Amino acid sequence: MKDIVEKRLMVAGIGDPRSYATWAGTPLQVIEALEVKGCHVDAIDCSDALDKATKLRLMIGYQGSRWQAFAPTPGNIKRQTAWLNSEARSDYSRSRRARAAYAAYLQQRRRQAKAAKVLYMTSLALPLAKDDSGTQHFLMCDSTWHTLSAFSNVDNRFTSATLRDFEDAERASFQSVEHFFPTAEYVRDDLINHYGIAPHRITVVGTGRGKLATFEGNKDYASGHILFVAKARFAEKGGALLIEAFKRAQQAMPHLKLTVVGQESYREMAVNVPNLTFHGYVEWDELQSLFNSAALFAMPATAEPWGLVYLEAMGCKTPILGLNRHAIPEFTDNGRVGFVVDRADAKSIAQIILNAFSDVERLRVMGRESQQRCLQKYTWEIVASHILHTMFHDDENKRAANDTDTDNHTYTRPTQELM
Repeated sequence: MKDIVEKRLMVAGIGDPRSYATWAGTPLQVIEALEVKGCHVDAIDCSDALDKATKLRLMIGYQGSRWQAFAPTPGNIKRQTAWLNSEARSDYSRSRRARAAYAAYLQQRRRQAKAAKVLYMTSLALPLAKDDSGTQHFLMCDSTWHTLSAFSNVDNRFTSATLRDFEDAERASFQSVEHFFPTAEYVRDDLINHYGIAPHRITVVGTGRGKLATFEGNKDYASGHILFVAKARFAEKGGALLIEAFKRAQQAMPHLKLTVVGQESYREMAVNVPNLTFHGYVEWDELQSLFNSAALFAMPATAEPWGLVYLEAMGCKTPILGLNRHAIPEFTDNGRVGFVVDRADAKSIAQIILNAFSDVERLRVMGRESQQRCLQKYTWEIVASHILHTMFHDDENKRAANDTDTDNHTYTRPTQELM
């Protein structure tokens, strides 16, 4: 009698799922946690479906036919160039043509591998219609198109027809999903309330942290040291907003200091600002040191679906400050172990910064409790346990039933721990 179900699945992403460059290393961390638990994983990069020439044609063609038209004036040429050289260049992936190419490529690969279960790290590679092939499709996501567009400046980037196309494609792709693994509760709520997904098809799994180690030493919370880190999307992550807020707060507390790690092109914003240190790039050891010494991590992101960097800060006993949207209320336990700002303006953020440093002992307690919350609630082991239990629970029950019939004795499946 064989009473152990072989756990084998395919993990699909846009980008190499085993690379730290893909989704801040989330697929890689999930895969490694799954493999520790004895799961065999085949990782597939669906971006291989499109060669560079096709991607360029899609970018330019989709921009011209569906995006708001850009007249060839000097100002708009600059705007075009910025679009082509930003993360927005990947927006063409939301088109039906690109989605269909990704899905077809993955279908071919899963047939070759005879994969019965696929865990998608992006909705963009999902089938665009109900799949009756017998393959089970599972989706891990930190957002939906609806939540992603809620706080993004999409109306200035896309035509109304494009927005409808994106929304319709997202809805169509969800038809084939067996079970959803959102990282956050607010994404679960959106799947239910906006997309009509039944609650029993959704399990919130969170994530673990990134590369940075936890900090166990003593920290000087009276230092006034504020840290901001954003390797990309500086403006969307609140970099400019925070600098303006810092200027205001420093007028009342001159000892405050801000360290910014961001894109080099924004360095000019730090010129002539007292106690503001700007880094365009730092090595991992130096970044670790910055998190270890910071008394507050402030990232008032206007559009950040999840944010592993918040968890990295919490792991270093650094309370976080963010806007009252997306996952910030969940990270901070609704403001109990961090600071939640209701309004996305410099005056409101400055006031919260002053409030934070007005009580150093409260900061110390917040740092300790935020670390405890992070280490207990957000781990890759927990993510993998939830995924495996959901994906293979029915298989194990069926195997147990078959074994009972075959061997003519009662078979009891061992209790599966989730934590």
